Amino acid sequence: MRAIEAQTYPRVETVMVDNASIDGSVEFIKGKFPSVKLILNDINRGFCASNNQGIRAAAGELLFLLNNDTAIAPDCVAELVACLKQQDAHCIGCFPKVVFYSEPHIINAMGTTWHVRCHWRDARVGQIDLRQFDKSERVFGSIFPAVLLSRDLFMGMGMFDEAMFSYCEDFDVCYRANALGYHFVTAPKSVVRHKYRSTAASAYRVRWQQYFFIRNYLYVFLKNYSLSSLVRHFPYACHRYLIKSAIVCLRNRDVKSILMHVRAVMFIVAKLPNLLKSRRFLQKTRKRRDEDIWSTANVEHRNLFHHRGMTVLSLLNVQVGLGEVSSYRADGKEYQVE
Repeated sequence: MRAIEAQTYPRVETVMVDNASIDGSVEFIKGKFPSVKLILNDINRGFCASNNQGIRAAAGELLFLLNNDTAIAPDCVAELVACLKQQDAHCIGCFPKVVFYSEPHIINAMGTTWHVRCHWRDARVGQIDLRQFDKSERVFGSIFPAVLLSRDLFMGMGMFDEAMFSYCEDFDVCYRANALGYHFVTAPKSVVRHKYRSTAASAYRVRWQQYFFIRNYLYVFLKNYSLSSLVRHFPYACHRYLIKSAIVCLRNRDVKSILMHVRAVMFIVAKLPNLLKSRRFLQKTRKRRDEDIWSTANVEHRNLFHHRGMTVLSLLNVQVGLGEVSSYRADGKEYQVE
């Protein structure tokens, strides 16, 4: 909260939504930061509903959504606003450069693509930040630990889908925005440090995370793809995100995980009325075809991975960050560094 108060941008209204926390954070905010507008929920309403609550309560024409597992530089908001103000009327939002909290010299996210086969793909994750990406770029989207949005455009497209609760809501928002003819840009001078996966530390939360990931990923396809795209591509998506992992659980006789897969399918069936209503809205108002949104470029093979909370880089990843290679080979193919 002190980082928000320290922002150089002069007009920042702070709205905090609390989902029935029991760690004393509400009392702390009331005592230390009385100017914060508090919205208190008696249950955990999830990421999507809580953000919508905060958006409706905010007065500004621009919305800066910020997760509680982040730290921001003093000029973070000012740089985002300056970048967004330079864009055209179809730019719905601006993403900062997100770096890992414990390793701020390594990029966590700086834009994404939606690949026709691999779907959501984080761009430049794991690259060493040497300020090589110093110009604003148009992107499909990015992860949502922090984002600046146009209030009118975001509310007009329906905000967050509260049926999703949490996880993959960034997939849905970014895809929907692109289909409606909007676009996002990056603001590389705005920096946010992110405690990556800090909410999925225990074994229980890993399974909980997987459940939301499976059901919401499939929900995004069913909700946003055109009918012809669904016919051609949903069977592959269903096999990739649901059937393959369910087969592994059956082989391992993992009853809890099997039930988790069943529960994910049951959720989608139960939410069909809401899903079909959302589909009708998007298909009637969409401006861009799915094929115009998808990327068909080569998929890079140099993603980082994590071990005991630490970021692990390959030698190739380091070479790319240092600019020592412009292309590399993997699986018998030549890949160009973006």
